[in-house]
Amino acid sequence: MPLLLINTLPELEKWLSENNYFENGYILEIENMPLSITIGYVVSGTYEANTERHIQVFKLEPSKVIEWTYDESQFTPSSDYCIEGIDANDSTSGFGLSFVHAGSFSLVTDRLKISGPTIIRNTFKPWASDKDVYAVAEIGNVPLPQFWLEKLKEKGHNLFYRYIYGEIKPVEQIPYPDYSGYYLQQSDRVKDTTGGIFIRHLKQNNGSVTFAFENQDKGLACQWQDLTRVIANFNNVIIHSGNCKFSGPGWEQFLEDGILPVSPFPHGT
Repeated sequence: MPLLLINTLPELEKWLSENNYFENGYILEIENMPLSITIGYVVSGTYEANTERHIQVFKLEPSKVIEWTYDESQFTPSSDYCIEGIDANDSTSGFGLSFVHAGSFSLVTDRLKISGPTIIRNTFKPWASDKDVYAVAEIGNVPLPQFWLEKLKEKGHNLFYRYIYGEIKPVEQIPYPDYSGYYLQQSDRVKDTTGGIFIRHLKQNNGSVTFAFENQDKGLACQWQDLTRVIANFNNVIIHSGNCKFSGPGWEQFLEDGILPVSPFPHGT
């Protein structure tokens, strides 16, 4: 296995730059006594659920551990969750690496041995978002703005349109066919919130319409689920959430049982 010895901060910076600072990479394993850190990033794959990926892997072994701030209660190594990246840091006692993510930690050493790269093959773990969806449906036109309000009212929700930080806008004032950029919100939440359910994208193209919605208000969880149920009832709809794809019936089943797809094809077809 190829071996690289890092003795200076510029050498470390050069190596990290050659590997794109491990942006959206992984910390795969941390071993102690002696300390070693196995890291990697995807070099082949589409990120779609249950499809194959190739991860390029390196093993880092510090010669002397001058500082090590890792807290195992704050972070667990895994190929399921990405980190933001790895930065190089200067230190009066050596040079260091910062592993940037929700529970960041750092290492300072005087010399670093890097083994690799090797390639491991596995599959992308399926995951679905609880706040955004992208969908494509075979419908002739973008729904009128009042369509969403009427469908949600049938489900017991009284929502209105607004702009960010703005007051309620009458549905007659909402532009058509492109009313992306507006929010759906309850009247009693307008004063205490800046947004709501964001309409990120609406577009008609060759007999189909694409939609992208994002829930930016946790207080609208029920309204959000019912909005996605409305989308699920469109003709021949495919709903993208996280790295998964669902048919309309498949999405409704997922809302009931929480079970993610076990193949890269639309769930429920």
